[in-house]
Amino acid sequence: MASYSEQIKKERQKSAFSLIRRLCFCMVMLIVLAVAAKTYLRQDQEMERLRREQIALERELSLLEAQAYDLEEQEAQVGSSESLERIARDKLGLVKSDELIFIE
Repeated sequence: MASYSEQIKKERQKSAFSLIRRLCFCMVMLIVLAVAAKTYLRQDQEMERLRREQIALERELSLLEAQAYDLEEQEAQVGSSESLERIARDKLGLVKSDELIFIE
């Protein structure tokens, strides 16, 4: 049978060991929380960058769609005889054979 002082010594050792285990557990939990917070913040920054990039790409898409629409309209007009005549007169300076040219 152990003496009273030995029992107290064992109890103190158990208590100290228990305290060390708790402190180690708390340290591990703090490290895990710090890593999780850092990961979250990095992902949040990346999401914000991707949101800004998406907005910029959507704007560019809208502009390109508008340009495509304008080009389709121009393509439809170029095929008409009135458009071809206007281009020949305005850009190339051509006239019909029965027209007179007056120069001022």
